[in-house]
Amino acid sequence: MTLAEWRRYHEVVADATASRLPLFTIILEPSAYQAIEKMRFVESLGFTGAEIMNPSVQLKTDDDVVSYFDFVAPATGLALVLYRTPVSGFVYSHDAVNRIAEHPNVVGIKNGTLSWTDSITLRRSAGDRLVISEPNERYWAHDAALFGGRVLYGELSLILYGKWRPDLHRYTDLALAGDLAAAMPVSAKLDAIRQVYDEVLIGRIAATGSYVAAMPYLKAWFELLGLCAGPVRPPVKARLSTPEREVLQQQLAIAGAI
Repeated sequence: MTLAEWRRYHEVVADATASRLPLFTIILEPSAYQAIEKMRFVESLGFTGAEIMNPSVQLKTDDDVVSYFDFVAPATGLALVLYRTPVSGFVYSHDAVNRIAEHPNVVGIKNGTLSWTDSITLRRSAGDRLVISEPNERYWAHDAALFGGRVLYGELSLILYGKWRPDLHRYTDLALAGDLAAAMPVSAKLDAIRQVYDEVLIGRIAATGSYVAAMPYLKAWFELLGLCAGPVRPPVKARLSTPEREVLQQQLAIAGAI
């Protein structure tokens, strides 16, 4: 999106929700100054927080990334959730997380390293100050019941699982209550749709280090669930071919999502 489109998008979201729920955005911005401008804009609209990724160009050391957050965090009143991911081109260390967490408005982290053990280890050093989300639903029952998971943040299972959404809610409630024995049989029902999710989306993102290859599949998946999506904008491939879409539809039907 252009900056004007980005601003208009957030205005529409703020108007549509009419203060009925807290709003977070995501900042993927190479310019610290532009990041601050965006955060101040959404704050003026009533947004309460932002997920923020370290810049995807140039900043490739812990000190560089910490300096970036030292600059942007004090400039906003938003609650900030870090996005630690290989997609940014550099995964900063646990020590850097702890240094960034010294800012009082840094409240959480989506630990998108594709390693549950890394998330558990990070909780040992920063879990007293940050809500650390392991954003892989496959591990969520155990994570919530046994390993300090408090939220499944910044991932798409609740949208994409379609008809399985009630079971996702059901086992989540059981796991957060500490009843893993009851949660696991419900969770196991979702294995087929998890396999499609991993193959169609997560696998492509992991293999390419970006979201581009997965976006046409994500758009088609939304449409097959009856949601509005539309094409991806050029220069990215706009839509799946008819055979590709038919394969995805068959996968989702077999998995019970549609």
